[in-house]
Order: sequence, then structure tokens, then C-alpha cells
Amino acid sequence: MRALIKLGGWCDSRCLFCHAGGPVPRKDLPTKEVCRRVLAARQAGCDGVIFSGGEPSGRPDLLTLARFVSRTGLKLGLISNGLRLADPRLRALLSEIGLEYVRISLHGSGPAVHDRLSGVSSFAAAATAIRGFAATPVELGVSTVVCRPNLNDLEQTVEVVSELLARPAHLPRPRHRLALLEPKGRAARRPDLWPGLAEAARAVEGALRSGQDRFGSGIERGYDGLPQCLAPVGGVLVDDLAAQRVTLVQEVDETGFSLSDAGRRAYGDPCRGCLDKGHCPGVYEGYFPLKEGTLRPRRG
Repeated sequence: MRALIKLGGWCDSRCLFCHAGGPVPRKDLPTKEVCRRVLAARQAGCDGVIFSGGEPSGRPDLLTLARFVSRTGLKLGLISNGLRLADPRLRALLSEIGLEYVRISLHGSGPAVHDRLSGVSSFAAAATAIRGFAATPVELGVSTVVCRPNLNDLEQTVEVVSELLARPAHLPRPRHRLALLEPKGRAARRPDLWPGLAEAARAVEGALRSGQDRFGSGIERGYDGLPQCLAPVGGVLVDDLAAQRVTLVQEVDETGFSLSDAGRRAYGDPCRGCLDKGHCPGVYEGYFPLKEGTLRPRRG
């Protein structure tokens, strides 16, 4: 069981769809407060903590925090844009301390798409960080946010990520996650980025199938954010927080942990009586109202 601890709002990317990019910037937590939350995670029964931000790799106290996590007996994970993790010295230091999990963002097959979405020149650094970690036993994943500007690039992105994640068979299988944009934070003010649900589902399924056909089963491929009736078929992983063993989450301004969830979702009128409703997380609220015929409820 892992706890996700969000450390603050500082970030060296300017992603157009950033969850943390709300109207009021979030302050970064002091070192002592982060350590207190790590201890609280251990007390709650967690065996690991994952730091996210903002961007955790830019904190001056990152190595101090990593060593503290190690001394508590917990495993450390990072969710990162990969910019600073392109530095092999930092990767080596974190690995020596005991980094167990890392997930890096890559939103396009090259700089033209990725850098537009990340708001800075970051594709090369993220690719370097992914390739560097692929040579180590760390639990490695890549996340791609699915939005309107990269829908036509998803197959090429899956191809590039598959090549970057290639690693020897004796190492743990890496993951690539295609996650539907959630209209939250900065993204809530950018409806031009929101894809149509049915269009996004088709693009995700096509990209995942293409990756499987071309590169085989050496990589776990998954999705997040789609309702059950639009989900890809064929044994594709639902790569949500639960799949990453994240049970507890604490936002910067929260005083304690809460249980992880699937975000702010709801059900439409077509969902009434659907046989999948009991295990379907629903649709992100920002996508309502939906066009007629978007959802495909399963009836008895």
C-alpha cells in the first residue's frame, strides 16, 4: 500500500492541462512537514510513499527527503516531468538511496506535440530520463495525457514510448498509461483541449492495439479516465491509482490523508440500468452534457 504525497505547486513545466494550475498557486511544503507526512503514511500502514507536485525533482531537499524515507523503512516513488531526471548523476543517487517507483510524463511522439503541451522544451530530457531508468530495476511507467491536440499522434507516441521503455526481460515490465484529460485545474479553463469522449476512446483503443501488435507484451499498456462502456477491450490494464497500489492521497493544503478515488465523476441519463454501473467510475463531470449516443450502456 502506497501513499501519494503532493509537495507543492512549483514546477519547471507549464503544462496546458496541469491539475495543480489553479487560480491560486499552491505553496511548497517545508521539509519538516513532508517528513511528518511520511511518518503518518507509515503509521497508516503504508510500505511506500510517492512524491508528486508540482514537480518534486526540483526541490533542493529532494535527496534529504529520499534518505529520510529510506530511514523510515518505506520505499520511495516519484511522479515527474523528467526534466531534471535526465541527469544521470541524480538518477544514480536516487537509485542508491532506494528509489523504487518512477512515472514520467510524455505527451507526444516528438517535440512538436509534447513541448507544445508541456509549455517548455522538455521532450528530449523526458526521453533521456525514461531511457536511463529503463536500464535499471526501478518500477518504471510513462503517462500520456490524452487531449485534443495529441489524438492523432497517439499511435506514434505509443511507438516512441515502447522503444524508450525497452529493457531486458529479467527486469520488471514497464507500463505506459494513456489517461484522458480531466477538466481540473488549468485544464478546466481550456475546453479547447478536451477531446470528444467517443473520439478519445477510439484513439486510445487504436493506439494500444497498435502498440501490442507491433511490440508485443513486454510492456503493460493501460488507460485511465474512460467509462466502462468506452473502455478498450482485450485485456488492457485499467491503470488508475489503485493499479499503482496508491490507497491514500494528501493534497498540499490538507491536514490528513484521504482515500484515493477516480476524480470528480458522474453518470448520465443513459447510465440508468446499465449492467456495468456497479464497477464503472463514470465520466469526468466537465464532459457533461454529452452528445446523444456517446455512451454505450450494457443492458440485460
